[in-house]
Amino acid sequence: MNRYTLNPRVDVLTERVSPTADINTLRDEPMFHRADLKFAMEHGGPLTRAALDKLPPLHGDWVIDSRTHMLMPGHYPAMPGWHCDGVPRTLDWSQGDPKKASQFQPNLAELDPSVMNFAVTVSDKPNGVSLTKYILNSFTVLVEETPSTNIWSQVSNQVESTLELLDWAADDGKIVRFSMTSLHSAQPAFTQGWRWFFRASPGTPANEIRKQTMVYVTHGQGW
Repeated sequence: MNRYTLNPRVDVLTERVSPTADINTLRDEPMFHRADLKFAMEHGGPLTRAALDKLPPLHGDWVIDSRTHMLMPGHYPAMPGWHCDGVPRTLDWSQGDPKKASQFQPNLAELDPSVMNFAVTVSDKPNGVSLTKYILNSFTVLVEETPSTNIWSQVSNQVESTLELLDWAADDGKIVRFSMTSLHSAQPAFTQGWRWFFRASPGTPANEIRKQTMVYVTHGQGW
C-alpha cells in the first residue's frame, strides 16, 4: 500500500460568466475534446467564447474540454466518484489495449500541486442542475497500485467513508481554479434540465469537436 496526501488548492475567479442560458443556446453549443485555445475560440459558440474571455492569460499548451447534457434527476454528467484531474497515467491511451482500462490508471506518484485547471458550468435553471463538489481539506489516501486495481475507486471509497471532510459545491457561472491535487466529483442532477460543462487544463491539443456525450446512472434507475 502506498500513501499519498492530497492538498487541495481551490478558489473562484473574480470574473464570472452568466450562470444560465436558454435551452437552444445550451443544445447548440459545440463540444470539444482537447481543443487548443485558438480552435475553441474559432469553433465555439457564445458559451465557449464567454468562458475563454473570462480566463486569465494562459501560456503554453492548454486544452479545452466541454460537454452538454440533458439530465433527469439522479443522472450524473460524468463518471461518479472522487478523483483529481490531469494526473499522468501509467500508460497513454495510444500505448495500450483500450479494452484493458487498468493499464491507464493514474500515477499518483506524479501528482503536481502547481498544475492548475479551470472549470465552469452553465445550465437552464437558476439554481443549477448538477453542481460539481470539491474537497477543501487535506486528505491522505492509502492505495494498492497494481495492474488489476482501480486507483480512483479506492480513493473515492475512502473519501466517502470520512465524515469530517469539508466539501463545497460550485454554483453555475463561477469559474473555479483548482489544482491537480484537488479531489472533486460530479453530483447527480437534482432536477431535470440542461447543463454545459467547460474545463481548461494544461495538455497536448487534439482539436476534436465532440460528437457524443455519456450520462451515468445507478443500477436500476429508469426514466
